[in-house]
Amino acid sequence: MSGERADLDSPEGQSALVKRWSHDITDDRLRSSFASFAARLLLDLLRKGHGALIAVVEAGVNPHNFVEDAVILDEPVDLAALVEEHAESGSSEALSELLDYSGLLAGMLGSDGIVLLDSVGRVLAFNWFVKTDLASLSARDQQGGARHRAFGALSALTREGTLRGVFIRSSDGGESAFEGSPS
Repeated sequence: MSGERADLDSPEGQSALVKRWSHDITDDRLRSSFASFAARLLLDLLRKGHGALIAVVEAGVNPHNFVEDAVILDEPVDLAALVEEHAESGSSEALSELLDYSGLLAGMLGSDGIVLLDSVGRVLAFNWFVKTDLASLSARDQQGGARHRAFGALSALTREGTLRGVFIRSSDGGESAFEGSPS
C-alpha cells in the first residue's frame, strides 16, 4: 500500500556490486583487500546519499563505444591500485590519496546520473544518462521514477552483455542489483 517496490530490499545488492567491481583483479590478496575496502566505502557513501545508479563493465571495455551522455574520465581512477599502494607502503601520503579519491567517488555518486565502474576496481565515468526506450522495457521495468526506468534500461544492457552488472539504491533506501554472466 505504500507504493514502495518490495523487490528493492535486497541486502545482497551491494555485495553483488562489489563482487562485479573486483571480479577481474588477478591477485587474490589484492582482490580480497579491495573488496573489503569497497564494501565498507560503498556502505558509507550510499547511506549518506539520495539514491544512486552504478553500472559495472568488464575491464578493458572502452566506455566511448556505448556511453553517449556522460563525463568519461580521461584516466580512470584506479581505486584498487590505491588500496594496494596503501597496503604496501602504509604511508600517510598513500592513505591521503586513497581518501581523496574516495571523496571524489562520493561526489560522483552524489551527482545525477550513473557512475560507471570496471571489473578491476576502477572508476571510468559518472553523470551518465542512459536513453530509455519504454517499448523495450518490461511492464515491471516501466514502473517507478526515472532512476527505476534507467535501472531497467541498464538491466537490458546487462542481459545483452554490454555491462557486467548494475546496482540501484533508491532514495527511500531500498536497493537491488542485476548481474550478468562473469565472462
